[in-house]
Amino acid sequence: MARPNNEVWFCKGEVMPVKPINTSVHPLVGRCLHGKNEEGIVDYQAQIRAVFPSNAVVGDLVLIQYFDALVGEASTLRLLPLTELTHERWVLYEDLEHMNFQYEHVERYRTEMWERRQRRKAGENDP
Repeated sequence: MARPNNEVWFCKGEVMPVKPINTSVHPLVGRCLHGKNEEGIVDYQAQIRAVFPSNAVVGDLVLIQYFDALVGEASTLRLLPLTELTHERWVLYEDLEHMNFQYEHVERYRTEMWERRQRRKAGENDP
């Protein structure tokens, strides 16, 4: 199911509005990303809001906007070294629609399977 480009889905399915951004500034601006934990499960959804060129000592910086399922909208901002986004825990997407599709058709099921395995390890029954 396609969603308007000004909305993003978070792990629990809540729709959250996102302010439009100027994507003509840097090729990464406007790209979306999942932050995954050690098990490969999506912990975060975010969008790149800005990229700041810097010097050779510090390196370029990227400003990302996290999405918060509890609040139901975009939440905190974080400034990271651009090189951190090359780590395998971050998965980049073309846009919100691409990220939403990946979560709805792949990541959500990975998360559910991982949660089932954790319950079984703990000796709990599946709901």
